[in-house]
Amino acid sequence: MGKKNIWPGILVCLLLLGLLCGCQKQEPKEAPFLSVNGEEVSKEEYVLYLEEAARNFQELGGEDIWETDFDGRSALDVAKDSALNSLIAVKVTAQQADEMGIALSEEEEAAAKEEADGAVKEYEAAGSAVSAETKAALDTVMVEKQLFQKVKAAVVSSYAIGEAEFQAYETAYRESKEMQMRRLTVYSIGCTTEEAALAAYDALQGGTAFEEVFAAYNEDDSLDAERPYEVEEQDLEEEEKVLSGAAEGFIGKPMPEGAYYYVLYVGKVQEATEEEVTKALREDFTQIFQTQVFEENLQKWQQNAVIEQNMALWQQVNAEEIRLPQETKENE
Repeated sequence: MGKKNIWPGILVCLLLLGLLCGCQKQEPKEAPFLSVNGEEVSKEEYVLYLEEAARNFQELGGEDIWETDFDGRSALDVAKDSALNSLIAVKVTAQQADEMGIALSEEEEAAAKEEADGAVKEYEAAGSAVSAETKAALDTVMVEKQLFQKVKAAVVSSYAIGEAEFQAYETAYRESKEMQMRRLTVYSIGCTTEEAALAAYDALQGGTAFEEVFAAYNEDDSLDAERPYEVEEQDLEEEEKVLSGAAEGFIGKPMPEGAYYYVLYVGKVQEATEEEVTKALREDFTQIFQTQVFEENLQKWQQNAVIEQNMALWQQVNAEEIRLPQETKENE
């Protein structure tokens, strides 16, 4: 018998195999969380910006900020948008670095890595597990924030400040800047009850020397080492706002803070020199001018950017998945 020609059979088998493979359904690849000019952004990277926005919100508005209604929107939704805007701004600016021939030096790369590692340690110290994806996102974010600053500096370096514009700014804001730069020497008395604090306040109002009143009424032992302290008006904390515009000898009414009621007393007020005020105003104006110049360029980059957002994944982001302040989670 002659040899059988097996090639037709092999060809049929290969054809069938090809048909079977072709009929298998390919799982569609899920769109990334976000894409900026074709560069994919992970959810972990976005969450880092959201956590930063959440911290800023709470620092500005206190713990009650998460109960605030923003024209029918929750504080978390507003924070989510703020984080997205920040991420896109940094991302498109970092992408401009290549076109501008800007890169990080070895020292800057090392500094970015150190910041990322430091953030990991902070999370872990707070009891939060840090995934490999989050660590990679931290590395990316810190590098791109360094690039953001280098690009910004390069953009504004070619613009000169107009002296006439500065003179107009100085004329308009010198008086308020002089007030902001007044340096106050502040003494305080801490009492555990409001009655005792009022008695101390009355004694000071009656002309009794501060040291004598302090010795008689102060119950906050930490003030022995901390008093007096100096502060510029522009740096006053919320609980110190009563000192705004205060003259020497001002006595503030008792204010509750923690376990004590405090009476504040201004022992001295020192005005800033004319040269100091002019220097500060020039620094302020320079920052305003440079910010305006950079934001004009940033706006162009963002308008030309191609942003693709996975809305399904976006809507899933909530306070339970990220390390927001506890008050946020409780109000969701």
